[in-house]
Amino acid sequence: MVKIKDVKLGVVPRVVVSVDDTTPAPSIRRVKEKGADILEARIDRFKKMDIEYVVQKVNMLKRHKMPIIATVRSRKEGGARNILEGERLKLFERVMPLVDAVDIELYSNILCQVISRAHRDGKAGIISFHNFRDTPTHRGLEEIIETAMDKKADIVKIATFAREPADLLRLMEITLKHKDKNLIAISLGNNSAISRVFFPFFGSLLTYTYINAPSGPGQIPFNTLINELRLYYPKFK
Repeated sequence: MVKIKDVKLGVVPRVVVSVDDTTPAPSIRRVKEKGADILEARIDRFKKMDIEYVVQKVNMLKRHKMPIIATVRSRKEGGARNILEGERLKLFERVMPLVDAVDIELYSNILCQVISRAHRDGKAGIISFHNFRDTPTHRGLEEIIETAMDKKADIVKIATFAREPADLLRLMEITLKHKDKNLIAISLGNNSAISRVFFPFFGSLLTYTYINAPSGPGQIPFNTLINELRLYYPKFK
């Protein structure tokens, strides 16, 4: 069973709250009390990319004693700004000792370095794929999973845009078929919010939410998501 720090994945839906350097500490304390499991530090959304500033802010997040996923998202896959690959690698390397998992894009030039460093330091490596235009075919989705596994992913994250219900259904079917591969599956778009609630039933390990502003299309606010999960998953507390 895969874990992020001491949080076991795959038993019940696990809730990840995306935060940045402007998220108020009292808000983080409240979501922790209400059932949030993990914080995602969206470093690309921090006000400054200065390494010492980033380290300081991540250290402040550690005070909440929750597992942290470090994400420095590339602009082409939904990041807040353009960051040179070399600069992203430096950021990952500096925060690696402070966090419990990293999220790096499948087609990033620094993928191998980030995953290798994560494994060396005993951190979980999430290899992610984002498509904000459409959802690949069944075979296309399977190739993404296979490639990520070949690159030594501990967890494979796939987030694709659903233009129609069939797209959402296709991603759901792939998630169920390959649930033994430790997948996170998210269907993007305003008509796909249902995936945030029901994909964990089919094997998706994590569902993402927010406090102040969504970090992706179709994200459900924290309080709403928690209430929905409690309604449909008896084991979810």
